Parts: sequence; C-alpha cells; structure tokens
Amino acid sequence: MILHRLGRLLGAALLLAPSLALGQTALQQPNVAPSPGVTVDPLPVAFAKLYQNDLFLQNLVASRFTALGGAALLNVGTITGTVADGGSLTAEIARAKAAEGANAGAIATLAQINSPAFTGVPTAPTAAPGTNSTQIANMAAVTAAVATGGQSSVLFTSQTLTGAQQSQARGNIGAAASGANSDITSLNAPALGAATAATAPVGAATSQVANTAFTAAAVATETTRATTAEGTKAAKGANADITSLANLSGILDAGISSSRATIAVRGASTWGGLTPSTSGCTFQFNGSDTVCAAASPGTGAVRYDAAQGLTSGQQAQARGNIAGAASGANSDVTSLSGLTTPLSVAQGGTGGSSASAARSGLGLNAMGAIAFRNRLINGNLAINQRGAASASTAYAAGAYVMDRWKAGSGGVTLSFAAAANGDVTATITAGTLVQVIEGSLYLPEGGAYVLSWTGTATARIAQGAGVTSYGPSPVSTSSLTAGTNATVEFATGTFTLAQFEPGSVPTLFERRDDEIRRAQRYFETGTLAALGYASGAGGPVGQYIVFHVPKRATGATVTSGTASISANAASGTIDNVTIDGFRYFAGATAAGSVAVVAPYSAASEL
Repeated sequence: MILHRLGRLLGAALLLAPSLALGQTALQQPNVAPSPGVTVDPLPVAFAKLYQNDLFLQNLVASRFTALGGAALLNVGTITGTVADGGSLTAEIARAKAAEGANAGAIATLAQINSPAFTGVPTAPTAAPGTNSTQIANMAAVTAAVATGGQSSVLFTSQTLTGAQQSQARGNIGAAASGANSDITSLNAPALGAATAATAPVGAATSQVANTAFTAAAVATETTRATTAEGTKAAKGANADITSLANLSGILDAGISSSRATIAVRGASTWGGLTPSTSGCTFQFNGSDTVCAAASPGTGAVRYDAAQGLTSGQQAQARGNIAGAASGANSDVTSLSGLTTPLSVAQGGTGGSSASAARSGLGLNAMGAIAFRNRLINGNLAINQRGAASASTAYAAGAYVMDRWKAGSGGVTLSFAAAANGDVTATITAGTLVQVIEGSLYLPEGGAYVLSWTGTATARIAQGAGVTSYGPSPVSTSSLTAGTNATVEFATGTFTLAQFEPGSVPTLFERRDDEIRRAQRYFETGTLAALGYASGAGGPVGQYIVFHVPKRATGATVTSGTASISANAASGTIDNVTIDGFRYFAGATAAGSVAVVAPYSAASEL
C-alpha cells in the first residue's frame, strides 16, 4: 500500500510537467490564421481558445506556474531542482521506510523452507495406512501404524490384503493357498478341513491345541499388558535407562534378545551360580571371561510385502501356528475332501468327478473296456507267416511283409530283428510301411484315437481325405468316422509295439493270446491233402480243406505250392472257395491209389 501511494505521487508529478508545458505552449500560440500550405497543430489552438474563455483554467495554470517557479522546464523537458509539493512526497517516503523496517522484523521470525526449525504445534496431512514415502508422518498416522503392528505384517486381527501380499506371506512361510491352487505338487498323507478344539483358559501353557478364540484372548491380554507398561519401559539396545537389576528373581536369559546374544562375566568362572551344564546354556571360557551363548531368536512376524530369509524350522513353526500345509512335496495334507475341481490326468487324477468323466479324461472308450484297446494287429511285428527275410530287403508298393503290414505307395526297404521275448523291431531305411484297419470290425467308435509306439520312426493317421502330419509318438486324431477303414503309416526309423486305441491318452501295449487268429482272418498258410482210389486214368481224387479261421470275405485268393507227396496224381485244381475253406482235387495218372500233399496259402487282405 505504501509503495502504491508513493507511485501515485510520483506519477502526478511527472504528468503535471507536460500538462503545464502544453498550457504554456498554447498560450504562446498566436491567434492568427495559418498560412496557405502550413499545417497547424489543432491541440494548442484548441487549448488557447479554451484558456481564453475559461477563468478557472486561467487561475489553475497561473497558480501552478507560481508553485513551480523557474525550476520547471515546461517544454516537456526534465524537472530539476526541488519541487515544492507541500511536504506530501517527503511524508510518503518516510512512511514507506518505516513499513519496510517493520516487515523485515516480521519476516525474520518466519521458518525457512530449507531445514526449517518449527516452534509451537505445527500440523501436517495424515498419511494413508501403509504409506511408505517421504511424506511427513503426524501423530495420527503414527498412532494408526502402532495399532496395526507398526510394520507390514500378518496380524491376528482381520486384515484386507491384496492377492500379491497374500502370496508373498505364504511364500515366506512355505504355505499353500487354500481352495483351488497349484502350490501342492505331491500328496503323502494330507490333512484338510477346518478342525475345531476346546478353548484353553488364558495363561495355559500345556500341549493342548490353541484355537483362534484362545489366540485372540491371549493377544488381547498381552496387548493390554504391553500398553500399560509402554510408558515405563526402557529403551532397547545399549541405553542409560536401566540403572539397577537388584529386584531380578531369576537368572538373565540371553535368548530374549532380538538377535544372537552373549553374556560375559569378567573375572569369574561362574555367573550367578550357573555351571556349563545349566539348562540350555553353553558356557565358553575365554581367559577370565565366562560367555553364555544364547539360542537363535524366534521367527517374529511374517511379512506379506517383502521376502524373508526364514529357516525351514521357522517356516514349519509359522505354518503350525496358522494350521498351514507345506507347499511342494509334503506329508502335511492327508485328505482332499474339500476339492471342488477334480485333479487333472497330468496331476495324477482322472480329470473327472464321475465314472464316465474319468473314463473320458483317461481316454477310455464309452463302454469303459480294458481289453480290445489296440485296434492294430501284429503291433509287435512278431507274426511272419509269409516268411519275410530279416535282412534289409526292398518291397514293391502294396507287397506284404510281416502279417498285416505292407509296403506303402512308394514301396519300402526295411530290415528287422527279434528280441529275446519275441518282440520284433523294424528299421525302415526308405519308403513307408502301412496297415489298413478294418473299420466295420475294429473301429466301432468314432472320434478321438491315438497312435503310439516305441522307436525313432515317425507316423501318421489317415482316413479318407483326413490325414495327419507325420510326427513322433504319440500321434492323435479327433475326427475318425465310426465303421470306416483307416490307415496308419510309418516312415523311416525304428518302431515296434505299435498301438492304435480310442481316446487321446496312450496306454501300455496290449498283448493278446489270440493275435495269430486275428491275423489269419486276412491271411493264412496250411497244408492240403488229397487221398483216394481212382478206377482209371483221369479219375478225380479230392478233399475239402477248412480254413483255420473264417476269412474276411468270400473269394479269398488260395494258391498251392509244390507237393511234398504226389503219387499217381496229375496236377491239382482248387475251386469252391468260401469264407470257410476250399476244395482241392487231382486226377489220377492210372487206376489205383492217389495221394497228394502240398502247402497252400489263402489271402483276404484289405
């Protein structure tokens, strides 16, 4: 305000000089008409006319000229000398100086921004619970922090923790999450459920189970006791608050320290009557000193906002305090009666909560059959009725090798070797080896199927236009049509124990005692015999041969080999082939007995 007034005074003084100069100039203007071509400033002319007709204005100009005297240069110049203003300007300057001195004294009493030193009772906003920053903590924030444990800890009262905080606290004590979880990886005698127990009286120190009611009461009692003693307790650590221990009724216990502690007694071989065998305290003698090493401290509080380096014993104790099971492989969990989600197959379960769901999860068919799982015949390649050579041999497209296995469309080159148990491993070096599965008999279920084997070969599954890619064991498909032929095809590499079964999960190789009969439905070998008496040359002598197993279809291809016995017989003939057998007869070369014995083969392949 003082500076404002001073500015107004200075502004009035400065504005006055040009105004008076303007008046002076106007008075000096001649009151004559301007010459032609000369421009006259209209302002002085107008002012002169106004001045001549206004007595008040004349008096005003005259009085100001008198006040300023010769010190004012009226032609809008610089005022020099002393301006006589009646003392107003001098007074204003004096008042400004006085106010400045008063303000300087007030400013000196204010706190600095950098490292202020407050007096009185300063206040600050109350920080939110859990705040961890440079914000000032007022008394309200400190009181709230003390009431909640003074740190980010799991308390014995209700807390609302985030998922990350709960996970951190469980990780610190090696506990598994309740409900659906993936923390438990092995179950050896588990124990789940909410157990209850009688409430022990406060102060009890027995082996009785402590339930949550006892815990809450004990905590409340200790909280009250701690609050009462808060005002009289001594500072922890090295301090001068404790001046005497004369009233101690027992021996000091070094184990109560917040870290490993020792007690040294100078100039004595014992301390307070203790000996090296005193309960739980080991004495170490060092010259004239006796040292009692305290045990390691307890676990303290379990944090949920930071990792803690707890020992396995501390973790086990903490889990025991909260009735928690260990995570990972453990024997703490003895029952899973509270599970609402079935264990998956990968977790050792069935993936289902019902028998049908379990069969589906395990890849079994809808009827739950255990036998008739493998829809391939001769999966271990042990049946070799055609007598294929074990040495590396090339076969043309479609040529059969071992029973039910034939060369693919590009032929196949392979060798094979038998193990001591009879299982045969084929090694394919070129082309592919194929088995066609009879859909009407071996694929009554559609949907998912899986092909598995032992070896390095790759394989694929085909049915009509649906063909999977070659891949290592196992290879699966989810879209087979029931009752329709399908094909499995092996490429280069080794394989044995091939199994094609319903579902998506491969099982152990199925061994069957009737495997040869299954193979003979499509191909068999045997011996034919024709014995009889001919009345003359050309007389037919024949026999009906029954197949070992009925063939897949009528019209099997039957051929005979070189006869091992042929007496009085011409070449033989095969006819009347059915699914059950065929007729063989030979003509006699002369009257008399006729005998023919020869091998045969019958094929009814797909």
